[in-house]
Amino acid sequence: MGNAHSRIDPALEESSSGRSLTSSLQLANFARTIRSVMPAQGSRPRKIDIVILALILAVGIFLRLPPRTFSSSGPLHSIAALHPTPAYMRKGFDEGLYWEYVNALVKEGITSYPNIVEGYIDTQQKLPGSIVPPVRFLYIFAAYLWHCLFGSEAFEALHQVAAFFSVLTLCLAAILAWRLRGSTWALAIAALMAVAPTQIHMSQHALVDGFFTFWALLCLWLLWENLRVPRDWRWLVAYILALSLLVLTKENSFFVWIALVVLIVTNRWLQFGTVTRELVIATVLGRCSALLFLSFWPAALPRFSTFTNFRSAKIFSSVPRS
Repeated sequence: MGNAHSRIDPALEESSSGRSLTSSLQLANFARTIRSVMPAQGSRPRKIDIVILALILAVGIFLRLPPRTFSSSGPLHSIAALHPTPAYMRKGFDEGLYWEYVNALVKEGITSYPNIVEGYIDTQQKLPGSIVPPVRFLYIFAAYLWHCLFGSEAFEALHQVAAFFSVLTLCLAAILAWRLRGSTWALAIAALMAVAPTQIHMSQHALVDGFFTFWALLCLWLLWENLRVPRDWRWLVAYILALSLLVLTKENSFFVWIALVVLIVTNRWLQFGTVTRELVIATVLGRCSALLFLSFWPAALPRFSTFTNFRSAKIFSSVPRS
């Protein structure tokens, strides 16, 4: 009996191994079939994500259209009920100053800008508080350029520039989120930004803040791209240009620049990417290049220095002394 068992067992083992081999081959064929099908199924969510993102952006763009587009004489008056109307429709104090600066450029040309800065300094010295300075050059110049291209009145040009750059900020936020974390995060960030009350508010008024937000976010994105792709001259040039335009947008761009420097320093521990000597030089050069730009107007640079010294003296004089 023992010999019979010893003769039967190898046969059983051979039969079992044959069945196992057959099962393995079947599983392998099934796996290959699944893998051949997966790419077609995997591409579908990406197309859906793009469609959903396009719908979100369309809603966000609609909410950011200038209010006058929905006025009684506007082209979209029939759907005005769907668009948020700003509670304050009159011209604000800061908006009025921007309007005056743009009007001065329209009447006297871009070469008159040093005179505008000098007139501001003379006016500011007689006032107890600070008013909007004309050295927020990029926003004022963008409105002037918009007027030249489309013939809009100065105040309308300021409104339309603010709305346009609010749309660009929405799109840029979605792109940055997609680059950082993928489509799911991009959809979530885009949805939040599309209906963000502050963003919509800034798009409805002739103020620099929404315009400034775009350039700050652009600098952040370009810094991240330079950390991920070191020593790429295209990203470096774009980063330098964005930083210089940020400086020309608003005087407190210094705080954004400090935040970027902090990110570069903390990269040693957080490991966002690779910090190179070229990136450090670009970070410094981007800020300094704005002053180099002002040097093209020989009369503007001394007035800008006078303005900076005057503002610094005014700030420090307001600090209580012990």
